[in-house]
Amino acid sequence: NKYQSRPWEVALLKGPLADSDQQLTVLYCGDKKNIFPAKAVFFAKSCDMETIKTTKVFEKNCSQLAGSAVDIMLQEIPPWRRTKELVMLPFVEGVVKLPKTEQELFKGFSRGIRNSINHVFKANLEIEQAKTLEDYRFFLHHLLIPMAEARHKENAYLPSFEELTARMNRESLLFIKRDGQRLAGIVLTWPRFEGSAARFVRIGFTKEVLEHRKDYNLFSTAAYYYGFLEALKQKCYSLNLGLTPPVASNGIFMHKSHWGAEFFPPSDRTRWTVRFLNDRQEAILSQIPILFVQNGELYVSRQKDSHVKGIAEEINQAAS
Repeated sequence: NKYQSRPWEVALLKGPLADSDQQLTVLYCGDKKNIFPAKAVFFAKSCDMETIKTTKVFEKNCSQLAGSAVDIMLQEIPPWRRTKELVMLPFVEGVVKLPKTEQELFKGFSRGIRNSINHVFKANLEIEQAKTLEDYRFFLHHLLIPMAEARHKENAYLPSFEELTARMNRESLLFIKRDGQRLAGIVLTWPRFEGSAARFVRIGFTKEVLEHRKDYNLFSTAAYYYGFLEALKQKCYSLNLGLTPPVASNGIFMHKSHWGAEFFPPSDRTRWTVRFLNDRQEAILSQIPILFVQNGELYVSRQKDSHVKGIAEEINQAAS
Protein backbone atom coordinates (compact mmCIF):
# COMPACT_ATOMS: atom_id res chain seq x y z
CA ASN A 1 0.00 0.00 0.00
CA LYS A 2 0.96 3.70 -0.16
CA TYR A 3 2.06 3.75 3.48
CA GLN A 4 4.54 0.91 3.03
CA SER A 5 5.89 2.17 -0.32
CA ARG A 6 7.14 5.53 1.01
CA PRO A 7 10.93 6.17 1.33
CA TRP A 8 12.02 4.83 4.71
CA GLU A 9 15.13 5.93 6.55
CA VAL A 10 16.93 4.09 9.32
CA ALA A 11 19.42 6.50 10.89
CA LEU A 12 21.38 7.24 14.04
CA LEU A 13 20.95 10.76 15.44
CA LYS A 14 23.65 11.89 17.88
CA GLY A 15 24.05 15.19 19.73
CA PRO A 16 23.39 17.13 22.95
CA LEU A 17 19.99 16.55 24.54
CA ALA A 18 17.69 19.59 24.28
CA ASP A 19 18.26 22.13 27.09
CA SER A 20 21.26 20.13 28.27
CA ASP A 21 24.87 19.24 27.55
CA GLN A 22 24.16 15.52 28.00
CA GLN A 23 24.84 13.44 24.89
CA LEU A 24 21.96 11.48 23.38
CA THR A 25 21.74 8.81 20.66
CA VAL A 26 18.44 8.11 18.92
CA LEU A 27 17.75 5.34 16.39
CA TYR A 28 15.18 6.71 13.94
CA CYS A 29 13.13 4.33 11.79
CA GLY A 30 10.55 6.05 9.61
CA ASP A 31 9.65 8.35 6.77
CA LYS A 32 12.54 10.59 5.68
CA LYS A 33 10.37 13.73 5.82
CA ASN A 34 9.78 13.28 9.57
CA ILE A 35 13.45 13.25 10.58
CA PHE A 36 13.53 17.03 11.08
CA PRO A 37 10.71 17.09 13.70
CA ALA A 38 12.42 14.18 15.46
CA LYS A 39 15.64 16.19 15.67
CA ALA A 40 13.73 19.24 16.93
CA VAL A 41 12.18 17.28 19.80
CA PHE A 42 15.27 15.62 21.21
CA PHE A 43 18.28 17.77 20.37
CA ALA A 44 19.42 21.21 21.50
CA LYS A 45 20.41 22.86 18.22
CA SER A 46 21.88 20.35 15.83
CA CYS A 47 22.87 16.73 15.73
CA ASP A 48 24.95 14.38 13.62
CA MET A 49 23.07 11.93 11.44
CA GLU A 50 24.40 8.61 10.18
CA THR A 51 22.17 6.82 7.69
CA ILE A 52 22.22 3.07 8.26
CA LYS A 53 19.93 2.18 5.38
CA THR A 54 17.34 3.68 3.04
CA THR A 55 14.61 1.40 1.81
CA LYS A 56 11.14 1.37 0.25
CA VAL A 57 10.18 -1.59 2.45
CA PHE A 58 8.47 -0.72 5.72
CA GLU A 59 10.68 -1.78 8.63
CA LYS A 60 8.35 -3.55 11.05
CA ASN A 61 11.00 -3.88 13.74
CA CYS A 62 14.27 -1.93 13.85
CA SER A 63 15.30 -3.05 17.32
CA GLN A 64 17.87 -5.50 15.92
CA LEU A 65 19.70 -2.49 14.41
CA ALA A 66 20.09 -0.72 17.75
CA GLY A 67 23.58 -0.89 19.23
CA SER A 68 24.46 -0.76 22.90
CA ALA A 69 25.03 3.03 22.77
CA VAL A 70 21.49 3.84 21.62
CA ASP A 71 19.30 5.55 24.23
CA ILE A 72 15.97 5.79 22.38
CA MET A 73 14.42 4.05 19.39
CA LEU A 74 11.74 5.91 17.43
CA GLN A 75 9.72 3.52 15.28
CA GLU A 76 7.13 5.01 12.94
CA ILE A 77 3.67 3.44 12.94
CA PRO A 78 0.51 4.35 11.00
CA PRO A 79 -2.21 6.37 12.79
CA TRP A 80 -4.60 3.42 12.98
CA ARG A 81 -2.22 0.95 14.63
CA ARG A 82 -2.85 0.12 18.31
CA THR A 83 0.08 -0.51 20.64
CA LYS A 84 0.83 -0.68 24.35
CA GLU A 85 4.13 1.16 23.94
CA LEU A 86 4.69 4.87 24.58
CA VAL A 87 3.49 6.81 21.52
CA MET A 88 4.25 10.38 20.42
CA LEU A 89 3.62 12.43 17.29
CA PRO A 90 5.86 14.67 15.16
CA PHE A 91 3.39 17.50 15.86
CA VAL A 92 0.27 18.33 17.87
CA GLU A 93 -2.38 20.93 17.04
CA GLY A 94 -3.29 23.99 19.13
CA VAL A 95 -6.94 25.08 18.94
CA VAL A 96 -8.60 28.13 20.51
CA LYS A 97 -12.38 28.24 20.99
CA LEU A 98 -13.83 31.56 19.85
CA PRO A 99 -16.48 33.64 21.63
CA LYS A 100 -19.16 35.65 19.84
CA THR A 101 -17.74 39.17 20.15
CA GLU A 102 -14.45 41.07 20.03
CA GLN A 103 -15.00 42.29 23.60
CA GLU A 104 -15.39 38.73 24.91
CA LEU A 105 -12.32 37.67 22.95
CA PHE A 106 -10.16 40.42 24.47
CA LYS A 107 -11.39 39.75 28.02
CA GLY A 108 -10.65 36.05 27.61
CA PHE A 109 -6.93 36.56 27.03
CA SER A 110 -4.39 36.58 29.85
CA ARG A 111 -3.21 39.90 31.26
CA GLY A 112 0.11 39.55 29.45
CA ILE A 113 -1.56 39.03 26.06
CA ARG A 114 -3.96 41.95 26.71
CA ASN A 115 -1.00 44.21 27.48
CA SER A 116 0.70 43.15 24.25
CA ILE A 117 -2.50 43.82 22.27
CA ASN A 118 -2.72 47.30 23.82
CA HIS A 119 0.76 47.99 22.40
CA VAL A 120 -0.62 46.99 18.99
CA PHE A 121 -3.50 49.47 19.38
CA LYS A 122 -1.05 52.27 20.23
CA ALA A 123 1.17 51.48 17.21
CA ASN A 124 -1.54 52.54 14.73
CA LEU A 125 -0.93 49.59 12.42
CA GLU A 126 -2.95 49.10 9.24
CA ILE A 127 -4.52 45.92 7.85
CA GLU A 128 -4.64 45.24 4.12
CA GLN A 129 -6.56 42.37 2.49
CA ALA A 130 -4.67 40.73 -0.38
CA LYS A 131 -6.53 40.74 -3.68
CA THR A 132 -4.15 39.66 -6.44
CA LEU A 133 -1.61 36.98 -7.29
CA GLU A 134 1.09 39.60 -7.03
CA ASP A 135 0.08 40.13 -3.40
CA TYR A 136 0.74 36.44 -2.77
CA ARG A 137 4.05 36.67 -4.61
CA PHE A 138 5.07 39.55 -2.34
CA PHE A 139 4.08 37.55 0.74
CA LEU A 140 6.12 34.53 -0.42
CA HIS A 141 9.36 36.34 -1.25
CA HIS A 142 9.42 39.21 1.25
CA LEU A 143 7.69 37.72 4.32
CA LEU A 144 7.29 33.93 4.27
CA ILE A 145 10.72 32.88 2.98
CA PRO A 146 12.66 35.25 5.30
CA MET A 147 10.65 33.92 8.26
CA ALA A 148 11.19 30.25 7.33
CA GLU A 149 14.91 30.68 6.73
CA ALA A 150 15.40 32.60 9.99
CA ARG A 151 13.52 30.00 12.04
CA HIS A 152 14.61 26.73 10.40
CA LYS A 153 17.80 27.68 8.49
CA GLU A 154 18.96 24.77 6.30
CA ASN A 155 15.90 22.73 7.31
CA ALA A 156 13.45 25.41 6.14
CA TYR A 157 10.58 24.20 3.98
CA LEU A 158 9.90 26.76 1.24
CA PRO A 159 6.59 26.25 -0.61
CA SER A 160 6.31 26.97 -4.30
CA PHE A 161 4.15 29.82 -5.55
CA GLU A 162 1.71 27.25 -6.96
CA GLU A 163 1.42 25.54 -3.58
CA LEU A 164 0.92 28.85 -1.80
CA THR A 165 -1.94 29.90 -4.09
CA ALA A 166 -3.62 26.50 -4.49
CA ARG A 167 -6.44 27.34 -2.01
CA MET A 168 -6.89 31.04 -2.61
CA ASN A 169 -10.65 30.60 -2.96
CA ARG A 170 -10.85 29.36 0.65
CA GLU A 171 -8.19 31.60 2.19
CA SER A 172 -7.51 35.16 3.28
CA LEU A 173 -4.09 36.79 3.16
CA LEU A 174 -3.79 39.79 5.47
CA PHE A 175 -0.87 42.22 5.46
CA ILE A 176 0.00 44.20 8.58
CA LYS A 177 1.45 47.59 7.71
CA ARG A 178 3.17 50.48 9.41
CA ASP A 179 3.59 53.80 7.63
CA GLY A 180 2.30 52.17 4.46
CA GLN A 181 4.89 49.36 4.46
CA ARG A 182 3.93 45.69 4.51
CA LEU A 183 5.95 44.27 7.41
CA ALA A 184 4.03 41.11 8.29
CA GLY A 185 1.42 38.82 6.81
CA ILE A 186 -0.80 35.89 7.73
CA VAL A 187 -2.79 33.34 5.76
CA LEU A 188 -5.99 31.85 7.19
CA THR A 189 -7.94 28.96 5.68
CA TRP A 190 -11.71 29.04 6.06
CA PRO A 191 -13.90 26.01 6.72
CA ARG A 192 -16.38 24.75 4.17
CA PHE A 193 -19.24 25.13 6.63
CA GLU A 194 -20.13 28.15 8.75
CA GLY A 195 -19.42 27.64 12.45
CA SER A 196 -16.51 25.23 11.92
CA ALA A 197 -12.83 25.79 12.70
CA ALA A 198 -10.66 28.22 10.76
CA ARG A 199 -6.96 27.47 10.42
CA PHE A 200 -3.95 29.74 10.86
CA VAL A 201 -1.69 28.28 8.15
CA ARG A 202 1.14 30.70 7.37
CA ILE A 203 2.87 33.70 8.90
CA GLY A 204 5.73 35.84 7.67
CA PHE A 205 7.79 38.91 8.55
CA THR A 206 10.34 41.08 6.77
CA LYS A 207 14.02 40.62 7.58
CA GLU A 208 14.00 44.01 9.31
CA VAL A 209 11.24 42.94 11.70
CA LEU A 210 12.94 39.61 12.39
CA GLU A 211 16.16 41.41 13.34
CA HIS A 212 14.51 43.64 15.98
CA ARG A 213 12.94 41.83 18.92
CA LYS A 214 10.64 44.72 19.87
CA ASP A 215 9.21 44.94 16.35
CA TYR A 216 8.97 41.15 16.09
CA ASN A 217 6.96 40.94 19.32
CA LEU A 218 4.69 43.77 18.14
CA PHE A 219 3.97 42.32 14.71
CA SER A 220 3.68 38.75 16.00
CA THR A 221 1.02 39.90 18.47
CA ALA A 222 -0.72 41.89 15.72
CA ALA A 223 -0.70 38.88 13.37
CA TYR A 224 -2.34 36.62 15.93
CA TYR A 225 -4.84 39.19 17.16
CA TYR A 226 -6.03 40.28 13.73
CA GLY A 227 -6.21 36.62 12.72
CA PHE A 228 -8.57 36.03 15.64
CA LEU A 229 -10.68 39.05 14.63
CA GLU A 230 -10.94 37.83 11.05
CA ALA A 231 -12.08 34.41 12.27
CA LEU A 232 -14.76 36.11 14.40
CA LYS A 233 -15.99 38.02 11.33
CA GLN A 234 -16.28 34.73 9.46
CA LYS A 235 -18.37 33.33 12.38
CA CYS A 236 -15.97 30.46 13.02
CA TYR A 237 -16.40 28.27 16.08
CA SER A 238 -12.66 28.01 16.73
CA LEU A 239 -9.25 28.90 15.32
CA ASN A 240 -6.66 26.18 14.80
CA LEU A 241 -3.22 27.72 15.36
CA GLY A 242 -1.56 24.93 13.42
CA LEU A 243 1.03 22.23 13.93
CA THR A 244 3.15 22.57 17.06
CA PRO A 245 6.21 20.65 18.34
CA PRO A 246 5.09 18.02 20.92
CA VAL A 247 7.17 19.40 23.80
CA ALA A 248 5.53 21.46 26.56
CA SER A 249 8.65 23.60 27.10
CA ASN A 250 9.02 24.43 23.39
CA GLY A 251 8.79 28.16 22.63
CA ILE A 252 6.12 27.74 19.94
CA PHE A 253 4.05 25.47 22.21
CA MET A 254 4.26 27.97 25.07
CA HIS A 255 3.46 30.91 22.79
CA LYS A 256 0.28 29.25 21.53
CA SER A 257 -0.74 28.17 25.02
CA HIS A 258 -0.48 31.81 26.14
CA TRP A 259 -3.07 32.64 23.46
CA GLY A 260 -5.42 30.10 25.04
CA ALA A 261 -4.77 27.07 22.82
CA GLU A 262 -5.78 23.59 23.87
CA PHE A 263 -3.68 20.86 22.29
CA PHE A 264 -4.90 17.77 20.47
CA PRO A 265 -3.29 14.92 18.52
CA PRO A 266 -4.07 15.17 14.78
CA SER A 267 -6.03 12.04 13.85
CA ASP A 268 -4.38 11.67 10.45
CA ARG A 269 -0.74 12.07 11.50
CA THR A 270 1.91 9.38 11.62
CA ARG A 271 2.98 8.34 15.11
CA TRP A 272 6.19 7.05 16.64
CA THR A 273 6.56 4.39 19.28
CA VAL A 274 9.19 5.56 21.79
CA ARG A 275 11.31 2.81 23.28
CA PHE A 276 13.93 3.63 25.93
CA LEU A 277 16.76 1.12 25.62
CA ASN A 278 18.62 1.83 28.86
CA ASP A 279 18.09 3.33 32.32
CA ARG A 280 18.10 7.01 31.16
CA GLN A 281 14.33 7.31 30.62
CA GLU A 282 13.63 9.29 33.81
CA ALA A 283 16.58 11.64 33.25
CA ILE A 284 15.60 12.34 29.65
CA LEU A 285 11.92 12.93 30.40
CA SER A 286 12.79 15.23 33.29
CA GLN A 287 14.76 17.35 30.83
CA ILE A 288 12.27 17.53 27.93
CA PRO A 289 8.52 17.34 28.73
CA ILE A 290 7.47 15.27 25.72
CA LEU A 291 3.76 14.91 24.95
CA PHE A 292 2.61 11.33 24.58
CA VAL A 293 -0.74 10.23 23.18
CA GLN A 294 -3.06 7.49 24.35
CA ASN A 295 -6.74 6.95 23.50
CA GLY A 296 -6.85 10.27 21.67
CA GLU A 297 -5.57 12.32 24.63
CA LEU A 298 -2.21 13.96 25.28
CA TYR A 299 -0.11 13.37 28.38
CA VAL A 300 2.96 15.34 29.43
CA SER A 301 6.11 13.68 30.69
CA ARG A 302 6.57 15.80 33.81
CA GLN A 303 3.90 16.85 36.22
CA LYS A 304 4.75 20.54 36.69
CA ASP A 305 3.69 21.36 33.11
CA SER A 306 -0.08 21.80 33.24
CA HIS A 307 -0.86 22.60 29.61
CA VAL A 308 -2.15 19.07 29.02
CA LYS A 309 -3.33 16.51 31.51
CA GLY A 310 -1.57 13.43 32.76
CA ILE A 311 2.04 12.37 33.25
CA ALA A 312 4.18 9.72 31.62
CA GLU A 313 3.94 7.39 34.62
CA GLU A 314 0.22 6.93 33.92
CA ILE A 315 0.99 5.77 30.41
CA ASN A 316 3.63 3.37 31.65
CA GLN A 317 1.09 1.87 34.07
CA ALA A 318 -1.51 1.57 31.32
CA ALA A 319 1.00 -0.12 29.03
CA SER A 320 2.20 -2.64 31.61
